[in-house]
Amino acid sequence: KYNRILLPEHWTEMEGKWVIREAVAHYEEFKRAPKFQTMRMRLDADTRLKEDQEELIGRWLNKLESIELDDATIEYVDTNFEAFIRYRATLHALRTGHEHLQDGDEDAAVNAVYESERIRLIKDDWHWLPDEADEYFKHFSEENIKKISIPVGITEIDEVLRGGLRRGELGVFVASLGVGKSMALVHIGAHAYRLGKRVAHFTFENSWEETQARYMHNIMKVDSDVLSKLAPDSDEYLRLRTQMDSYTGDIAIIELPGSDTSPADIENYIMRLDEQDKPPDIILVDYADLMKSSRRSARRSDRWQELGSIYEELRQVASNMDVPVWTASQANREGAKASAVRTYHVGGAIGKLNVADVAITISRETRDVDKSLDAGHGDDEEMEIDSEYRIFRIAKLRRGAQDGWKIRLLARYSQARFEVPDPI
Repeated sequence: KYNRILLPEHWTEMEGKWVIREAVAHYEEFKRAPKFQTMRMRLDADTRLKEDQEELIGRWLNKLESIELDDATIEYVDTNFEAFIRYRATLHALRTGHEHLQDGDEDAAVNAVYESERIRLIKDDWHWLPDEADEYFKHFSEENIKKISIPVGITEIDEVLRGGLRRGELGVFVASLGVGKSMALVHIGAHAYRLGKRVAHFTFENSWEETQARYMHNIMKVDSDVLSKLAPDSDEYLRLRTQMDSYTGDIAIIELPGSDTSPADIENYIMRLDEQDKPPDIILVDYADLMKSSRRSARRSDRWQELGSIYEELRQVASNMDVPVWTASQANREGAKASAVRTYHVGGAIGKLNVADVAITISRETRDVDKSLDAGHGDDEEMEIDSEYRIFRIAKLRRGAQDGWKIRLLARYSQARFEVPDPI
């Protein structure tokens, strides 16, 4: 099943190149994997090799054959080999890309990297009905939905989303400046932390110190002006810290320059984290509009096209890493003035939301103001008021017809959280 993505050029070792080339050639001819005895026969018949090369390959074949392939080893290879091949392909792309840059061919360098991203298996891409009809009940069982979803942390919203954002999905908050996009991401991350999840929070606008403070205020449920006045050795702070430590999750905050960061860079950061420990359960990106694309369009003058590519690539990160990814998008000028932010108020390009699985808009609460009460406004004109309440609307839900559903939430900025207000 690996013959389509096992390429000799991805190996720097001479013996690796030879074994991969010959094994794939044998499979292409006979449609079955070669045995070690077959490989030795091909080695004896290869007149292109020097004596020392033939000896080295022979020793390598002996070493490979001595590995005991028990069930655990086979499962490990089946789970991790594609990622290993993708890693090898990336190294090859970096080498060849560097050579192209040395020759002044930037397009060839970019294409080399882009082609390496296309290396993947397709063994699970075909699903057949009616053979797999019973998979419906497995996938949509309450147990499985809970397993593959990360809740938002607002019960009413999670019910509409049927559990929250799922693995491989991209969620987007759309709001104008200062309405609460970043706080919504922190709210989700803090809730995931309480559930014992590992959170990776990438911030391009707010500092890591400010982001950390928001998480602490949310998790400890303490106002910012209260927590900041506590001494680190005070009984109250130690009590709050013990409460915070009682949760089994953790949060990694990564502050990066957005203009120099692409979705591929985020995936690389995750891969590096994976080498040290387990990968995150959820990725938060604050926010995608500030990023660059890793694709060729990034060098074009059309920023709209680049923004669309950024969201496509973030969706690909979610798919590659098999985790939910939340980000945010800035509403345009019309959206900032509107009483309700809609998808057509997305700043830059509506195409940004084409690939999103979930899109939620956040608006300030508004009310009707009569002309006699406020000179200068029309009789039926809706005027924005200074309110601590926010309206969350489902602007897009790929898996259900819930467009337009909304909820009124209390924004507690001092604790970086949203709450359902108590009934009057």
